[in-house]
Amino acid sequence: MYPLRLSLYSQTGGRDWDAPTRRILIRAFTLYWNTWNVMIGEVADERVRVEDVNMQRLCVQYGLGSESQCNQKVKEEAVKKVSHGGGQDKVTWNEVEGIDSKLAKEMWALAESYGYSREPPAK
Repeated sequence: MYPLRLSLYSQTGGRDWDAPTRRILIRAFTLYWNTWNVMIGEVADERVRVEDVNMQRLCVQYGLGSESQCNQKVKEEAVKKVSHGGGQDKVTWNEVEGIDSKLAKEMWALAESYGYSREPPAK
């Protein structure tokens, strides 16, 4: 007797999803991002944009190491570059708004409160 295997979806490889799956994933991410940022805003003492922060100052300010440890040279681009592969997908505000305009408005309000613009940052 062989175990029964159920597949909820068919992975097509990489990040190439069919349109309905892509819409579901983008809506789920939007909901997750909004929920996470609202929750963290309720308990955080401070929020920083990692792409703008001075890592040595942050280390000293929050006692994340000794003074000598905090003053060590660090390749900030290595620390500030976080990737889960999402940078490979191109998602526009128009696409997010077309999927769920209410969630998109909430997401934009949060992003704007953090100082982001609708234009992608220069590389």
